[in-house]
Amino acid sequence: MNPNSLSPASLRQRLEALPGRQVAAAQRDRYATFQRKAADARTAAAQAGASAEMAVQVLDDAAYKDVRSRLRGLAKTAAKVRAELLADAEAVTAERMSNTFAGISESAGAALDLCKKTWKRGIDSKLRGRAELVAKLPQILPAMGDALRANVVQLQAESLRLPAGAADVERVRGLLGQFDELVRQLQLDKGSVGAFFQGVASEAGASLELVRKPEVQKFLTDHELWSSFRVRLP
Repeated sequence: MNPNSLSPASLRQRLEALPGRQVAAAQRDRYATFQRKAADARTAAAQAGASAEMAVQVLDDAAYKDVRSRLRGLAKTAAKVRAELLADAEAVTAERMSNTFAGISESAGAALDLCKKTWKRGIDSKLRGRAELVAKLPQILPAMGDALRANVVQLQAESLRLPAGAADVERVRGLLGQFDELVRQLQLDKGSVGAFFQGVASEAGASLELVRKPEVQKFLTDHELWSSFRVRLP
Protein backbone atom coordinates (compact mmCIF):
# COMPACT_ATOMS: atom_id res chain seq x y z
CA MET A 1 0.00 0.00 0.00
CA ASN A 2 1.25 3.42 -0.89
CA PRO A 3 1.70 5.36 2.40
CA ASN A 4 0.74 8.57 0.60
CA SER A 5 -2.74 7.12 -0.02
CA LEU A 6 -3.46 7.45 3.72
CA SER A 7 -2.30 11.05 4.05
CA PRO A 8 -4.92 13.64 5.22
CA ALA A 9 -4.76 15.43 1.86
CA SER A 10 -5.35 12.19 -0.07
CA LEU A 11 -8.22 11.16 2.17
CA ARG A 12 -9.82 14.58 1.81
CA GLN A 13 -9.60 14.34 -1.98
CA ARG A 14 -11.20 10.87 -1.93
CA LEU A 15 -14.00 12.03 0.35
CA GLU A 16 -14.67 15.10 -1.76
CA ALA A 17 -14.83 12.89 -4.85
CA LEU A 18 -17.72 10.86 -3.41
CA PRO A 19 -20.97 11.59 -5.32
CA GLY A 20 -22.84 12.55 -2.17
CA ARG A 21 -20.17 15.01 -1.12
CA GLN A 22 -20.10 16.53 -4.61
CA VAL A 23 -23.87 17.04 -4.54
CA ALA A 24 -23.64 18.63 -1.09
CA ALA A 25 -20.87 20.93 -2.25
CA ALA A 26 -22.89 21.95 -5.29
CA GLN A 27 -25.86 22.68 -3.05
CA ARG A 28 -23.75 24.81 -0.70
CA ASP A 29 -22.33 26.79 -3.62
CA ARG A 30 -25.80 27.33 -5.07
CA TYR A 31 -27.18 28.39 -1.71
CA ALA A 32 -24.33 30.86 -1.23
CA THR A 33 -24.88 32.34 -4.68
CA PHE A 34 -28.63 32.57 -4.22
CA GLN A 35 -28.27 34.09 -0.76
CA ARG A 36 -26.16 36.89 -2.23
CA LYS A 37 -28.70 37.49 -4.99
CA ALA A 38 -31.57 37.39 -2.52
CA ALA A 39 -29.81 39.87 -0.21
CA ASP A 40 -29.27 42.30 -3.08
CA ALA A 41 -32.88 41.89 -4.19
CA ARG A 42 -34.17 42.49 -0.64
CA THR A 43 -32.10 45.66 -0.40
CA ALA A 44 -33.38 47.00 -3.72
CA ALA A 45 -36.99 46.07 -2.96
CA ALA A 46 -36.83 47.60 0.52
CA GLN A 47 -35.39 50.85 -0.85
CA ALA A 48 -38.05 51.01 -3.57
CA GLY A 49 -40.85 50.30 -1.09
CA ALA A 50 -39.67 52.86 1.46
CA SER A 51 -39.11 55.51 -1.21
CA ALA A 52 -42.53 54.95 -2.77
CA GLU A 53 -44.17 55.28 0.64
CA MET A 54 -42.43 58.61 1.19
CA ALA A 55 -42.76 59.92 -2.37
CA VAL A 56 -46.56 59.72 -2.47
CA GLN A 57 -46.61 62.39 0.23
CA VAL A 58 -45.22 64.78 -2.38
CA LEU A 59 -46.35 63.31 -5.71
CA ASP A 60 -49.56 61.83 -7.05
CA ASP A 61 -50.26 58.45 -5.42
CA ALA A 62 -51.34 56.96 -8.77
CA ALA A 63 -47.82 57.49 -10.16
CA TYR A 64 -46.55 54.68 -7.92
CA LYS A 65 -49.25 52.15 -8.76
CA ASP A 66 -46.92 50.21 -11.08
CA VAL A 67 -44.07 50.27 -8.54
CA ARG A 68 -46.30 48.82 -5.81
CA SER A 69 -47.67 46.19 -8.20
CA ARG A 70 -44.16 45.02 -9.07
CA LEU A 71 -43.15 44.84 -5.41
CA ARG A 72 -46.22 42.76 -4.54
CA GLY A 73 -45.44 40.34 -7.37
CA LEU A 74 -41.83 40.13 -6.23
CA ALA A 75 -42.88 39.34 -2.64
CA LYS A 76 -45.18 36.54 -3.82
CA THR A 77 -42.43 34.96 -5.95
CA ALA A 78 -39.90 35.16 -3.10
CA ALA A 79 -42.35 33.54 -0.66
CA LYS A 80 -43.06 30.73 -3.11
CA VAL A 81 -39.34 30.02 -3.62
CA ARG A 82 -38.69 30.05 0.12
CA ALA A 83 -41.49 27.55 0.74
CA GLU A 84 -40.22 25.27 -2.02
CA LEU A 85 -36.66 25.23 -0.69
CA LEU A 86 -37.87 24.58 2.86
CA ALA A 87 -39.79 21.56 1.56
CA ASP A 88 -37.00 20.25 -0.69
CA ALA A 89 -33.48 21.60 -0.20
CA GLU A 90 -32.19 19.69 -3.23
CA ALA A 91 -34.39 21.84 -5.47
CA VAL A 92 -31.67 24.47 -5.17
CA THR A 93 -29.63 22.60 -7.77
CA ALA A 94 -32.41 22.69 -10.37
CA GLU A 95 -31.74 24.92 -13.36
CA ARG A 96 -35.18 26.52 -13.10
CA MET A 97 -34.29 27.70 -9.59
CA SER A 98 -31.28 29.53 -10.96
CA ASN A 99 -33.55 31.23 -13.50
CA THR A 100 -36.04 32.09 -10.76
CA PHE A 101 -33.42 33.79 -8.60
CA ALA A 102 -32.10 35.65 -11.61
CA GLY A 103 -35.64 36.85 -12.29
CA ILE A 104 -36.08 37.99 -8.68
CA SER A 105 -32.88 40.01 -8.83
CA GLU A 106 -33.88 41.55 -12.15
CA SER A 107 -37.40 42.39 -10.93
CA ALA A 108 -36.11 44.04 -7.76
CA GLY A 109 -33.64 46.14 -9.73
CA ALA A 110 -36.34 47.10 -12.23
CA ALA A 111 -38.69 48.16 -9.42
CA LEU A 112 -36.01 50.37 -7.91
CA ASP A 113 -35.16 51.89 -11.30
CA LEU A 114 -38.84 52.59 -11.95
CA CYS A 115 -39.10 54.21 -8.53
CA LYS A 116 -36.18 56.51 -9.36
CA LYS A 117 -37.64 57.42 -12.77
CA THR A 118 -41.08 58.07 -11.30
CA TRP A 119 -39.65 60.34 -8.61
CA LYS A 120 -37.54 62.31 -11.06
CA ARG A 121 -40.41 62.63 -13.53
CA GLY A 122 -42.72 63.82 -10.76
CA ILE A 123 -40.31 66.48 -9.45
CA ASP A 124 -39.49 67.56 -13.00
CA SER A 125 -43.21 68.08 -13.66
CA LYS A 126 -43.38 70.41 -10.66
CA LEU A 127 -40.37 72.30 -12.02
CA ARG A 128 -42.02 72.96 -15.37
CA GLY A 129 -42.36 76.68 -15.72
CA ARG A 130 -40.24 77.37 -12.65
CA ALA A 131 -36.96 76.89 -14.49
CA GLU A 132 -38.14 79.20 -17.26
CA LEU A 133 -39.25 81.76 -14.70
CA VAL A 134 -35.90 81.62 -12.93
CA ALA A 135 -34.08 82.05 -16.23
CA LYS A 136 -35.99 85.19 -17.20
CA LEU A 137 -37.19 86.82 -13.99
CA PRO A 138 -33.73 88.14 -12.93
CA GLN A 139 -33.81 90.29 -16.07
CA ILE A 140 -36.93 91.93 -14.70
CA LEU A 141 -36.41 91.74 -10.93
CA PRO A 142 -32.69 91.05 -10.36
CA ALA A 143 -32.86 91.22 -6.57
CA MET A 144 -34.84 87.98 -6.28
CA GLY A 145 -33.03 86.11 -9.03
CA ASP A 146 -30.44 84.39 -6.85
CA ALA A 147 -32.96 83.10 -4.31
CA LEU A 148 -35.22 81.67 -6.99
CA ARG A 149 -32.31 80.13 -8.88
CA ALA A 150 -30.95 78.48 -5.72
CA ASN A 151 -34.39 77.04 -4.96
CA VAL A 152 -34.74 75.48 -8.40
CA VAL A 153 -31.18 74.10 -8.34
CA GLN A 154 -31.95 72.40 -5.00
CA LEU A 155 -35.16 70.89 -6.35
CA GLN A 156 -33.33 69.59 -9.40
CA ALA A 157 -30.82 67.93 -7.10
CA GLU A 158 -33.64 66.39 -5.05
CA SER A 159 -35.09 64.83 -8.21
CA LEU A 160 -31.96 62.67 -8.46
CA ARG A 161 -32.14 61.50 -4.83
CA LEU A 162 -34.89 59.15 -3.68
CA PRO A 163 -36.62 60.16 -0.44
CA ALA A 164 -35.70 57.68 2.28
CA GLY A 165 -37.58 59.19 5.19
CA ALA A 166 -39.82 61.92 6.53
CA ALA A 167 -36.95 64.40 6.66
CA ASP A 168 -36.42 64.08 2.89
CA VAL A 169 -40.12 64.59 2.22
CA GLU A 170 -40.25 67.68 4.43
CA ARG A 171 -37.17 69.10 2.71
CA VAL A 172 -38.77 68.80 -0.74
CA ARG A 173 -42.08 70.18 0.53
CA GLY A 174 -40.20 73.06 2.07
CA LEU A 175 -38.44 73.87 -1.17
CA LEU A 176 -41.69 73.82 -3.13
CA GLY A 177 -43.33 76.04 -0.55
CA GLN A 178 -40.33 78.35 -0.51
CA PHE A 179 -40.61 78.91 -4.25
CA ASP A 180 -44.29 79.81 -3.93
CA GLU A 181 -43.46 82.19 -1.10
CA LEU A 182 -40.74 83.88 -3.15
CA VAL A 183 -43.21 84.37 -5.99
CA ARG A 184 -45.68 85.89 -3.53
CA GLN A 185 -42.98 88.22 -2.24
CA LEU A 186 -42.49 89.44 -5.78
CA GLN A 187 -46.16 90.47 -5.68
CA LEU A 188 -46.80 88.56 -8.85
CA ASP A 189 -50.21 87.70 -7.51
CA LYS A 190 -51.54 91.09 -8.59
CA GLY A 191 -52.99 91.95 -11.99
CA SER A 192 -52.91 90.04 -15.27
CA VAL A 193 -49.11 90.07 -15.51
CA GLY A 194 -48.87 88.58 -12.03
CA ALA A 195 -51.47 85.95 -12.88
CA PHE A 196 -49.50 85.12 -16.03
CA PHE A 197 -46.32 84.51 -14.04
CA GLN A 198 -48.23 82.47 -11.47
CA GLY A 199 -49.45 80.31 -14.35
CA VAL A 200 -45.96 80.03 -15.81
CA ALA A 201 -44.68 78.77 -12.44
CA SER A 202 -47.41 76.13 -12.21
CA GLU A 203 -47.25 72.61 -13.61
CA ALA A 204 -49.93 73.36 -16.23
CA GLY A 205 -48.44 76.58 -17.60
CA ALA A 206 -50.08 79.93 -18.29
CA SER A 207 -53.44 80.00 -20.06
CA LEU A 208 -53.96 81.39 -23.56
CA GLU A 209 -56.59 83.72 -22.10
CA LEU A 210 -53.94 85.46 -19.99
CA VAL A 211 -51.59 85.83 -22.94
CA ARG A 212 -54.33 87.65 -24.83
CA LYS A 213 -54.51 90.32 -22.14
CA PRO A 214 -53.13 93.64 -23.55
CA GLU A 215 -51.02 94.33 -20.42
CA VAL A 216 -49.46 90.85 -20.59
CA GLN A 217 -48.66 91.23 -24.29
CA LYS A 218 -47.11 94.63 -23.66
CA PHE A 219 -45.03 93.23 -20.78
CA LEU A 220 -43.75 90.32 -22.89
CA THR A 221 -42.94 92.66 -25.78
CA ASP A 222 -41.17 95.23 -23.60
CA HIS A 223 -38.97 92.55 -22.02
CA GLU A 224 -38.55 90.40 -25.18
CA LEU A 225 -40.02 87.36 -23.46
CA TRP A 226 -42.38 86.01 -26.12
CA SER A 227 -40.30 82.89 -26.80
CA SER A 228 -39.47 82.17 -23.17
CA PHE A 229 -42.58 80.63 -21.63
CA ARG A 230 -45.06 77.81 -22.12
CA VAL A 231 -48.73 78.52 -22.76
CA ARG A 232 -51.59 76.08 -22.06
CA LEU A 233 -53.88 75.74 -25.04
CA PRO A 234 -57.59 75.18 -24.36
